[in-house]
Amino acid sequence: MHDYRQAFTARAAATFAVAGLLVLSLAALLAQTFYGWSPQHVGRPVCAATAILAAAALAALHAVRVLSATGEVQDLSAPALADRLAEICAARERHQFGQLVETGAPMDLLFRRLRDSAGHPQGSGTSRLSEVASYYRGCENERLMFLGEGGSGKTVILVHLLLQMLDERASGGLVAWRFSLSRWDTSRRLSAWMAEEISRDTQIPLAQAQDLVTRGLVLPLLDGLDEMDPPHTPFPTRAAEVVEQLNEAERFDKPIPFVLTCRTDTHDRLVSRGARLTDTVAVQMLRLSPKQVQRHIKSIADEERWADVLSHLEKDANGRLAQYLNLPWRLAMAVIIYDKKSGDGYARDLSDLTAPGWSDDTPPVSVGRFVEELLSRPTVAHRRDPTRRTLVTLAAYLHDKRGHGDEARTLPGMEEGKTLSGVDLVVHELWPVGGPRAPRYVTAALSVLLWMPAAVAVLWVVGHMAWSFWLKAVVYGVLGLFPAYSAHTSLARWPHPRNVVLGRFRTPTGIRRLSAASAVGLLMLILLSATGAPGFITAYAAMFTLIFGSGSALAVREGADVRVLAAVAAAVGLVFGLATRLALGSLGPAAGMLAGTGGGGFALVLAVRAALRGGAEPGHVRNPVFEDFIANDVRTACVSGSMLAAIAAVLLQYLPLSASALQVALVSVAAGFSLGFGFVADAWRRHIALLICCRGALAFRLTHVLAQAHDAGLLRRAGIAYQFRHLDLRDHFAALSAEPTGHRPGRRGGRSAPSAPSAKER
Repeated sequence: MHDYRQAFTARAAATFAVAGLLVLSLAALLAQTFYGWSPQHVGRPVCAATAILAAAALAALHAVRVLSATGEVQDLSAPALADRLAEICAARERHQFGQLVETGAPMDLLFRRLRDSAGHPQGSGTSRLSEVASYYRGCENERLMFLGEGGSGKTVILVHLLLQMLDERASGGLVAWRFSLSRWDTSRRLSAWMAEEISRDTQIPLAQAQDLVTRGLVLPLLDGLDEMDPPHTPFPTRAAEVVEQLNEAERFDKPIPFVLTCRTDTHDRLVSRGARLTDTVAVQMLRLSPKQVQRHIKSIADEERWADVLSHLEKDANGRLAQYLNLPWRLAMAVIIYDKKSGDGYARDLSDLTAPGWSDDTPPVSVGRFVEELLSRPTVAHRRDPTRRTLVTLAAYLHDKRGHGDEARTLPGMEEGKTLSGVDLVVHELWPVGGPRAPRYVTAALSVLLWMPAAVAVLWVVGHMAWSFWLKAVVYGVLGLFPAYSAHTSLARWPHPRNVVLGRFRTPTGIRRLSAASAVGLLMLILLSATGAPGFITAYAAMFTLIFGSGSALAVREGADVRVLAAVAAAVGLVFGLATRLALGSLGPAAGMLAGTGGGGFALVLAVRAALRGGAEPGHVRNPVFEDFIANDVRTACVSGSMLAAIAAVLLQYLPLSASALQVALVSVAAGFSLGFGFVADAWRRHIALLICCRGALAFRLTHVLAQAHDAGLLRRAGIAYQFRHLDLRDHFAALSAEPTGHRPGRRGGRSAPSAPSAKER
């Protein structure tokens, strides 16, 4: 893949400069040829078009220079891109590994081979966590599956394998990347899904991620085959589809390499129905021996303080305590619970562990105690109750989705149906917590309400104009299209967070879209000039090109076909331009700028919808930071609204209004605010609707609370989703819910506050 770093700076500047000169020259030529205008008669229309194009060129050149100076390269050679991906992966997974083994050194996990790649049983010999990378490289076909019960350390060993492979990789070599299987829509091929997940998690464009996957530079580490289906279904259907795809997938005429984790019971149910992975080595995670438990405690805790526990394990290797702590998850909980400092001492007495009175039903190491310990950490202690309420609500929502039918459910009545995960918490996809309908209706109402400032502004402006009744009716009708469309989309589809990415100005996609917009603008200028009113047409074409070109280059996700974008834009632009020329052409360039702004925005909306109907995966491509999903949407709304406010302020200067600067500013800001927040910020409006529908059940600063819960160790991150650190945590919080979450019509989705922790939990 060619390195475009040097070419983009010159190409971006040349593209804008040439486009500006062409539009300016062509406008002057047409004015002189068809209408006999001399240069001095061209006047303000050409001046306005020149100023707009010059400003766009300078802004683009400045963005290219700034981004080039910071090294934000969008296109690299495949080996260099693999190195960049490895850096992103290492930083993320080291943090994740530190959270998983927060007590210090990882446990000395053991695993034993169950069968070889041909399916022959093998039960002798064990290997250790520290040897996992070399063990994987020795596997036939490099296909390895870790089996184990819940809490046996499957995710820990998977992340450890990933970090070992990254530490040992050569420059430009293979990159191990961890994928959460619960997000895989199995109707899509494995390679396509892998590229989409990488693109969502990073700042790498989708086409380049696909190139990495196609070249075999990404090793998929697939976590959680058991999390794809409800836990007690007779047959895990979606997991079986994964097995089928993995058996069929090839790379360079060989079975595709991978590493997979799955609970043993789910695997056994799959095998009982004939869904067995072929050419794959299967290993079983082993429980900890008393010696391993002792070594781990000695490595991270005060050996003298834990002396009684260590002695108990030594004397009674088959006793109740040894049997309870031989699961890594329980041992980790025990160390965290009983090693908590309180003043000069410790919060809990270790004699609870060796006391003879406890049973498996009332153990001293319980999930409830563990949760209370995590909720008392400084990151969440000041928001303990809102955090608890939020996690209870979300856990009940996940648990409810997993509890019906043989497969994860899809909400009815959606334009873009999604298979809902029972594990993942993606911030902008949480709105069904409030029910399948209520958040959409509230979003529609918010959309209409947010257009009120623009309506008041337009009424004030039009009321001061000596226009005919029919002209005023046209203006009011065009204005009414925007809130109507916003309300319609609020009811009919899943919202996708938007983000303005200046770096796209200098990518091949950005250059193609800017060039296509310039070509569409020139075409409209040539064809519409035959209708007369050169001032109106010039201003219309310039504004249309600016709005559509910048919008498609900066904010439209990469899956949109530029040819479809250009074709739809040309059709909409010509029809809209002709209609507004007939209605507003006599009003001059000010009306042309207004019509071009509206036409460019309308064309952008329709073109994007048409371009993404061709099979592009719904969802936002670039958004690696979890708590910024909604913030990016707000930022995009602010940028879009500011652009419209600036354009409106210029337009008002052309109108015969006796208005003060303050009045002009207020009208412009009102128009920009309504466009940004009432039209652009779909995900933000749906997020606010969710908080309204679940008031009291979810924290108002939901994204902030989720981030703090992650920092406290209650949640972990997997791709673009939060997950409960362990399914036991999800089930514990779900059990605290007073009633099941509703996917039921008419339910607000809220619930009564969770009860206080019991004495056993405390």
